[in-house]
Amino acid sequence: MELELSIVVDSLYPMPWVMSALHAIWRSYAGVSIALQVLPLGGPPAAIQDGKVTLGILAGEDLTDSRIELEAMHSHPFIAVAARNHPLAAAAADLGILESVTLAEHVQIVLSDPTHLSEGTDFGVLSPTTWRVNDQETKRAMIRASHGWGRLPYWLVAEDLASGELVRLPVVALGPGGQIDVQFYLARRIDRPLGPVARAFRDAVLANHAFAA
Repeated sequence: MELELSIVVDSLYPMPWVMSALHAIWRSYAGVSIALQVLPLGGPPAAIQDGKVTLGILAGEDLTDSRIELEAMHSHPFIAVAARNHPLAAAAADLGILESVTLAEHVQIVLSDPTHLSEGTDFGVLSPTTWRVNDQETKRAMIRASHGWGRLPYWLVAEDLASGELVRLPVVALGPGGQIDVQFYLARRIDRPLGPVARAFRDAVLANHAFAA
């Protein structure tokens, strides 16, 4: 049995599901240490490729390579939003849909990749002026403060949308209604078999997804 379970999770993945999976294995493996990293973009695949973690949860498969084995899980919405007092909120209400040219007039809040894996590539960046941050909570705070618009995982902004603090932006270039569904994968190095604790965490995560489905 492992003395420590090292996990990396993409910051788009619902954190309540991670906590639920950890709680599910805690009673059986209470003496095992947990090392959890939450990283954006190339952070999770890089950590797996470098052998720094045992198991990962990845958003998409664009930044992986042949050393990583992927197991498809659930998908989750990733949506374009702005603060209710941002000019784009009024434009969305007036126009119904937003073209890229309209978005380009406003600052876009974007996540920075802590690795070189996405170097030279921007995902869903439509504005020439960007403010870059290194985590989703900072990005959310900046969007809530009306410093710009951006895309965030639905689980993170559901309460903001319900309260009216944030509004959805129906951006044509970013999927129907400004939404795409991000596919998540359990991932590991193919040359590193999972121990009993890692297998238990894997099973708990998959059970969460079965319940969500």
